[in-house]
Amino acid sequence: MKNPNLLIHIIPTLKNGGAETVLARLVEEFYKLKINQYVFTISGSNTDFHYEKIKPFCEIIHLKNNKESAFQILKLNQNSTLIGWMYKSFFLVYCYKLKFNLSNPIIWNVRNSNFRFFQFYQKIGLLFFGVLSKFINPRIIYCSYKSKKVHEAYFFKKTNSVVIQNRLAKKYFENENLIQLPKNYILFVGRRNKQKGIKRLFKISKKILLQIDDLKLVIAGYGWNLENIPNSIRDKVQLLGDVKNIFYLYKKSKCLLFTSLSGEGYPNVLPEAMVSGTPIIAFEAGDSHLILENYKFGKTVDNEMSFETELEKFMKKKFTKSEIELEIKKQKQNLNFQKTFEEYKKFIF
Repeated sequence: MKNPNLLIHIIPTLKNGGAETVLARLVEEFYKLKINQYVFTISGSNTDFHYEKIKPFCEIIHLKNNKESAFQILKLNQNSTLIGWMYKSFFLVYCYKLKFNLSNPIIWNVRNSNFRFFQFYQKIGLLFFGVLSKFINPRIIYCSYKSKKVHEAYFFKKTNSVVIQNRLAKKYFENENLIQLPKNYILFVGRRNKQKGIKRLFKISKKILLQIDDLKLVIAGYGWNLENIPNSIRDKVQLLGDVKNIFYLYKKSKCLLFTSLSGEGYPNVLPEAMVSGTPIIAFEAGDSHLILENYKFGKTVDNEMSFETELEKFMKKKFTKSEIELEIKKQKQNLNFQKTFEEYKKFIF
């Protein structure tokens, strides 16, 4: 593969999600190396969560409004490397490679690890991409080992692929948030989506919320409103929407609840909580078990009863300040994003 004179990332939107968070950080790191880049969004806008974070480091073009500019860039840069983030971009990067006779292989960046909620036509689409991969030979990046395993079961090619974990994609900072928080709360971080295990989040948290008078459930993420919360615990829940300083929430929380059912590749909320020293209880989704296996304050479970039991234990257990500080130091070393960046750099170049 020739060294590209330009990296072009193609992604559906720049909303607040795991893939978008990793992309924002990668763009910044490549900028420091003076690598020219563009980000093309398929249906994004200037109001997307990560737009302002990426804008200082490269130009962003929204294809729905400005295909002509994107095409002009591709015409003038035949040594470009296209990186397609998530399924919606996979066929598009292939078409662009053919249309503009680009010399470098395309790269697919796969972010999913479970197809439980996929419709039949979506599974057919996966099989199509799997078979297509054997003919067009893209280079493939998976964000988790489970993701690689399940996609290869759908005939994705096994050669020229790599697993690159996100690690801690967000920049860690500890300055105090202006949001007024309860003194005693458990935390859920994620958009409102059935794949995040919303029903069992409320089922599991209800018991302990009603047991402890001053305990609240704080939810950070977009798409939520009070009508989504069961009446029985509505007054025990605080909704924050998207939060920029998420680490402040983790540090003050009694426990992070990770209730995802499926679809997670590498859940970013886990390393974010780990470098904050926050206790975590997680269902097994994506690589959650692998991520937490060396974390002193983390536990993975496979059923709701075990989740409730572990939550009660964590609420009673007290960790010393020195224990927490030592674990935070260890996790910051283990989850350093620079390792992720070096792996991306090596694979792309």
